[in-house]
Amino acid sequence: MKNSYDKNRRDRRIEQKTTHIKRQVSIAKIAGINVLQEHRYAKHNALDCGVSQCPICNGYQAKRQLTIQEKKVMASMDDSERE
Repeated sequence: MKNSYDKNRRDRRIEQKTTHIKRQVSIAKIAGINVLQEHRYAKHNALDCGVSQCPICNGYQAKRQLTIQEKKVMASMDDSERE
C-alpha cells in the first residue's frame, strides 16, 4: 500500500505539470497562437519553432567555441604568418 510520502510526491509532480501547461498556454495566447490541444505543451515550450539551431528558441550560439584541433591550426597559421 502507498504511504503518504508517495502520494505527496505524485500530487506535487502532477501539480507541477499542470502549472507548466497553464504557463505555456498563457504564453501561446499572448503570442497569438491558437491553442487547440493544451496538453501538447506538457513537454514542449509554446514559442519553440522546432528548428534545432534556432538562436531564439534553443539558445544556439552563432559564434561557437573553437575545438582544440582548430585552436592548434589557428596557432600554427599565426606562427607561419609571423615569419
